[in-house]
Amino acid sequence: MAIQPAVKKETVRIAWGTLACFALVCAVALLTGTFDYTIVLGGLLGGACAIVCFLLLGLTVQHIVEEGAADQKRGKKRMRVSYLLRLLLMAAVFIVAVEAPVFNWVAAAVMLLAPRAVVMIVPAIEHFKKKKQDKTQETL
Repeated sequence: MAIQPAVKKETVRIAWGTLACFALVCAVALLTGTFDYTIVLGGLLGGACAIVCFLLLGLTVQHIVEEGAADQKRGKKRMRVSYLLRLLLMAAVFIVAVEAPVFNWVAAAVMLLAPRAVVMIVPAIEHFKKKKQDKTQETL
């Protein structure tokens, strides 16, 4: 199964947004004087897991769509199982971040939540960019 362009595009968008959140986490740690290697490792661990989970979500949706709408019950069950497995993966990563002293668990937790923030913030930014572009075109 090949990854559809839409899944690639959205995963790349989430990866860039997660990278921006990572930079923000590092900047806050620098400003507060708490920056060390554990912030970087925790952020990388949480960010990588979050991006992988988003990709797995996209692949699951893609697979369900490719199967068709013939069996909705099977599609719903597949989504529930996928959600549960992704949630367990995130929980396992969080537990590792809490238990292993080489990871900052706060940085890992923030990065695990980064895609949710990106999903909410990016459309708002795009909306305002479009609105500004429309205003610019009206004045021309």
